[in-house]
Amino acid sequence: ASRHQFNISPANDSSSSSSSPSSPFDRIPLILVFEDFDCFDSVVLQHFIYACHTFLPRLPFVFVFCVTAGQAPARMLPRQTLSLLLIQQFEFHGAEEQVDTLL
Repeated sequence: ASRHQFNISPANDSSSSSSSPSSPFDRIPLILVFEDFDCFDSVVLQHFIYACHTFLPRLPFVFVFCVTAGQAPARMLPRQTLSLLLIQQFEFHGAEEQVDTLL
């Protein structure tokens, strides 16, 4: 069975972007993986995204939401919250299927 995953990075706005990072670590994002995205409370998740957005100038984030339904973030989060994110959708199949494809 395939699972949809969303690679979601906070959207850059003029207040959070800079022309040159102050250190090499400014470009390394903190990657957070949310298994079973559908099980999260949408209000808590919304507040978490807003909190992370305030730290964006100092610490970039990448959120990976593992979902079973392709439109889960759009169903669970209001547009105002979604506007803070850059959403990329991809499918991930089980590890065994991935290894078999490579062999």
